[in-house]
Amino acid sequence: HIPSKQNEGSHGKAQDLGLHRDPSVWKNTECFRDMSAVEIQLRRLIWWGIFVLDRYISAWQGRPCGIHEDDFDCQLPDDSPQGTKDISLLCFVQVIRLCMF
Repeated sequence: HIPSKQNEGSHGKAQDLGLHRDPSVWKNTECFRDMSAVEIQLRRLIWWGIFVLDRYISAWQGRPCGIHEDDFDCQLPDDSPQGTKDISLLCFVQVIRLCMF
């Protein structure tokens, strides 16, 4: 049993780190200007992992979702980084899309 407070904590910490904002928004900020494509992808993957976890835990516990779709602007992760096809990444993006309904 995962308490809902733990779920609230994970996305609260993610928001504290700015993971709910798409990294492209940060490009104009001096300290994030040189963010690599790998770091951008990683930040998006972490945010969307937390999003999916929030949806699963909310459904499992019969509680409202802790993350509302108008509270973030993070784009979906790139499902083919560097032109390669990663099946697990493609599947994860589809899971994200299913959770958005």
